Amino acid sequence: MRPRVPWMNELDDTILEFLAELDHPAGEPVVINPQSIYENIVSVRNMSTKTAKTISRRMNTLYEHGLLDMTESSGKQYFITEKGLQYLSGEIDADELKSNFEQ
Repeated sequence: MRPRVPWMNELDDTILEFLAELDHPAGEPVVINPQSIYENIVSVRNMSTKTAKTISRRMNTLYEHGLLDMTESSGKQYFITEKGLQYLSGEIDADELKSNFEQ
């Protein structure tokens, strides 16, 4: 079972699951911008009804907590981290996800 901490919500799982599906079999992560995430999980897959702005905000939050990483070579492009993959597989303890102000 995945740990859930107060700063997380269901959209976070949806974003992380989508990015995990994109990971290359050889292990290289795929980078993608928030607008493309929105188009895929809302318009194409109907996995959420959230706005593009909300998805972008949640991706930034996941970045701040180490579940996503970002490159800004051509705008904000995010990819899932090892910690993000560990969260999805239930290999991470909830204490590792808490913010400094929650500890």
